[in-house]
Amino acid sequence: MEKAPNELPTFRFHDLPDDLTRSVFEASAEDNDEPNWACAQVSKAVQSWVEPVLYRHIVLDTVFDIINFHRTLTSRPTSKPPHFFSDNVKSLYITGSSYYQATYEIMSACPNVSHLEFHLHLAEDKNNDLRVGRHKVWETMRPTRLNIPALMFLPSRRHFNFTSDGMLNSTINPIFSSITYLDLYWDRSITTWSWETISLLQGLTHLCFSMTPALDTISCASQNLRTALPYFPTSLIVCVFTIPFTQWFEDARKLIENNSTRLDHRVVAAVDDYYYNKEIEKGEQGLWLKREAIWRYAGALARKDEEKAFWERAEKVVQSRKAALGIEYTMAQLTVV
Repeated sequence: MEKAPNELPTFRFHDLPDDLTRSVFEASAEDNDEPNWACAQVSKAVQSWVEPVLYRHIVLDTVFDIINFHRTLTSRPTSKPPHFFSDNVKSLYITGSSYYQATYEIMSACPNVSHLEFHLHLAEDKNNDLRVGRHKVWETMRPTRLNIPALMFLPSRRHFNFTSDGMLNSTINPIFSSITYLDLYWDRSITTWSWETISLLQGLTHLCFSMTPALDTISCASQNLRTALPYFPTSLIVCVFTIPFTQWFEDARKLIENNSTRLDHRVVAAVDDYYYNKEIEKGEQGLWLKREAIWRYAGALARKDEEKAFWERAEKVVQSRKAALGIEYTMAQLTVV
């Protein structure tokens, strides 16, 4: 005789082994949509399991995000163990804020991030307390991936020297000591940078020049790219030159070709995804673009979620060029951190 529905065995999470239950909740916490943060409200035990996952990647996209996260850091009493944020936050994404002290305290609480990303609107002639060199927190962070406006660096810090060789030097940049991926957002007001020091970055594999869609900014970035080329470290796999909103420029093809493979087989242009798709739709007439460039989203937040695929597209273009030139990757170059 079949059991009535109310007589069927009831599935209960606590009937599962703890390690399996924990794995289920940790995987759910990694979901970008649902249930995500709701997992932390199930119980105190589940909260202790999922919070290290939930705080692994911090996105502070508004002033309110910065204020709220800062409140979480400084709230007392707290259920979180000492050094919780230092141990668990692995990436930190910050959009422009005038809350300098709060931002510094957030960075100080998360010194072990492997990916640090800033999107700020700065001006060369205005004091900005967030600039590299203004606070000691810049001396403690050692990210492997760094996305940052070049204007974030004080003029005395516009170089890649990260060691003083035992001598006291207040202008070194320890933040570059572990860099493998570097995306510099360029501004037309930056006319000088000590590019010869980029040869010191022997772990650098991926470099990108990003910029606003203005011809004078593109021209300034292009000049700096040409200055940097002779000093590229042997570890470098690819250098991307980003031209956002490419469809705005009448001479877009010339801009792309002049800032791509004509310079070096490792230099790849990145164009707006709209422009890229329109050119490829032309068939054979648009095939030149596949040899010279890749596409990239224009919006900073959209880029953040697409970084891995972006770099993979750039690598494929370089691999194709190297194959055509009969050049092989060394094992060191194939090792990506």
